Amino acid sequence: MNFIIRLMLAVVFFSFQGVNSDDSVVEKWLLPVDHPLQKKLKSIFRKTTHRKFNSTLMLEAGFSIISRPNTKGVLVATHPGMKDYVFKFYNNRKGTIPEEDVFLQRIVGAESIRQKINESEFVQFAVPKKWIFRVPKKGGHSILIAENMNILPHKKNMKAWKSSAVDVSLITNLYKIIKDLGLNDSVYIDNIPFNKEGKVCFIDTEHYGNWPVPFSRLNGVLGERIRQKWVSLYTEN
Repeated sequence: MNFIIRLMLAVVFFSFQGVNSDDSVVEKWLLPVDHPLQKKLKSIFRKTTHRKFNSTLMLEAGFSIISRPNTKGVLVATHPGMKDYVFKFYNNRKGTIPEEDVFLQRIVGAESIRQKINESEFVQFAVPKKWIFRVPKKGGHSILIAENMNILPHKKNMKAWKSSAVDVSLITNLYKIIKDLGLNDSVYIDNIPFNKEGKVCFIDTEHYGNWPVPFSRLNGVLGERIRQKWVSLYTEN
């Protein structure tokens, strides 16, 4: 079964290449030229004076960095003039990180999840749309842009996962998505937080097609009745 799912994910990946064989996969997922953010971002970055692309330049451009670098070095930022989006980037001074390859992986993961949600009509879930933006005149660096899903702060999210919002239907459908796609990093509630509209959002979409999934990692954040159902799903199936 895992082989079949991996094959399906591969088909999804290569289907993103489009009908024009001259177009690269990455180019299909660049921020569209007619997107409202294009002019804003180009204008912001052209006004910056800092020569290297890093967090200092991002701060100069008016971004607020809302997370420290994780183990892979990615930072998350917001901008007061673009509140409907979040931005991920690397302090990639030496150019050793293949930024667009990494960002493309996150986009493919998001699109795989979106396809699963839509095909199964799982209305309890959402996943942000994502694009790559090439920073002008800054040494070929790129930024990942994602829709802002209005997720709950950590403490409120923890409370939501123990609340009646997590019912048998939600937990069963969550199990199906994670199991079928091999989302082995989506068993941590910071990666699948509730948003203000009450949906569970898959915001970390880099890891897919990875089995086995450590389902038990979700146990501790669930209420007793739902935890029993969750355990039965991954132990009996």
